[in-house]
Amino acid sequence: MKGMRNVAIVGIGYTPVFVSKRRDVCIPEMISEAVENALADSGLTPADVDAVVFGNMQTFEGVNIPHLWCVDHIASLGKPL
Repeated sequence: MKGMRNVAIVGIGYTPVFVSKRRDVCIPEMISEAVENALADSGLTPADVDAVVFGNMQTFEGVNIPHLWCVDHIASLGKPL
Protein backbone atom coordinates (compact mmCIF):
# COMPACT_ATOMS: atom_id res chain seq x y z
CA MET A 1 0.00 0.00 0.00
CA LYS A 2 1.16 3.47 -0.77
CA GLY A 3 2.16 5.45 2.29
CA MET A 4 2.98 2.38 4.35
CA ARG A 5 6.41 1.99 5.89
CA ASN A 6 8.20 -0.45 8.10
CA VAL A 7 8.08 0.25 11.82
CA ALA A 8 9.58 -1.53 14.79
CA ILE A 9 9.28 -1.81 18.53
CA VAL A 10 12.88 -1.46 19.61
CA GLY A 11 12.52 -1.18 23.36
CA ILE A 12 10.02 -1.86 26.10
CA GLY A 13 9.43 -0.29 29.47
CA TYR A 14 6.77 -0.55 32.13
CA THR A 15 6.11 0.13 35.77
CA PRO A 16 5.58 -3.03 37.80
CA VAL A 17 2.66 -1.82 39.94
CA PHE A 18 -0.48 0.27 39.63
CA VAL A 19 -0.77 3.89 40.78
CA SER A 20 -2.98 2.84 43.69
CA LYS A 21 -0.01 0.91 45.12
CA ARG A 22 2.54 3.66 44.46
CA ARG A 23 2.18 6.60 46.81
CA ASP A 24 5.58 8.00 45.80
CA VAL A 25 4.66 9.02 42.23
CA CYS A 26 1.80 10.47 40.20
CA ILE A 27 0.64 9.02 36.87
CA PRO A 28 2.89 11.20 34.64
CA GLU A 29 5.87 10.20 36.79
CA MET A 30 5.01 6.51 36.39
CA ILE A 31 4.73 7.01 32.64
CA SER A 32 8.13 8.72 32.66
CA GLU A 33 9.62 5.70 34.45
CA ALA A 34 8.24 3.39 31.76
CA VAL A 35 9.51 5.65 28.97
CA GLU A 36 12.96 5.94 30.55
CA ASN A 37 13.08 2.13 30.82
CA ALA A 38 12.04 1.72 27.17
CA LEU A 39 14.64 4.24 25.99
CA ALA A 40 17.35 2.54 28.06
CA ASP A 41 16.28 -0.84 26.66
CA SER A 42 16.51 0.47 23.10
CA GLY A 43 19.58 2.67 23.45
CA LEU A 44 17.65 5.59 21.91
CA THR A 45 16.99 9.17 23.04
CA PRO A 46 13.64 11.00 22.84
CA ALA A 47 14.93 12.81 19.73
CA ASP A 48 15.29 9.43 17.97
CA VAL A 49 11.59 8.58 18.41
CA ASP A 50 9.31 9.40 15.47
CA ALA A 51 5.92 8.52 17.00
CA VAL A 52 4.39 7.36 20.27
CA VAL A 53 1.93 4.54 20.94
CA PHE A 54 0.20 4.89 24.28
CA GLY A 55 -1.87 2.14 25.87
CA ASN A 56 -3.70 1.88 29.15
CA MET A 57 -6.89 0.52 30.68
CA GLN A 58 -8.81 3.77 31.12
CA THR A 59 -11.86 2.35 32.86
CA PHE A 60 -9.79 0.21 35.21
CA GLU A 61 -7.39 3.01 36.09
CA GLY A 62 -9.98 5.79 36.21
CA VAL A 63 -7.79 7.93 33.94
CA ASN A 64 -9.18 9.49 30.78
CA ILE A 65 -7.14 10.31 27.67
CA PRO A 66 -3.76 10.30 29.46
CA HIS A 67 -1.95 10.36 26.12
CA LEU A 68 -3.14 13.95 25.65
CA TRP A 69 -1.93 15.28 28.99
CA CYS A 70 1.22 13.20 29.47
CA VAL A 71 3.08 13.71 26.17
CA ASP A 72 4.90 16.81 27.37
CA HIS A 73 6.09 14.88 30.44
CA ILE A 74 7.76 12.26 28.20
CA ALA A 75 9.37 14.66 25.68
CA SER A 76 6.85 13.79 22.95
CA LEU A 77 5.17 17.09 22.15
CA GLY A 78 4.49 17.41 18.43
CA LYS A 79 5.00 13.71 17.70
CA PRO A 80 2.21 11.60 16.20
CA LEU A 81 0.22 9.66 18.78
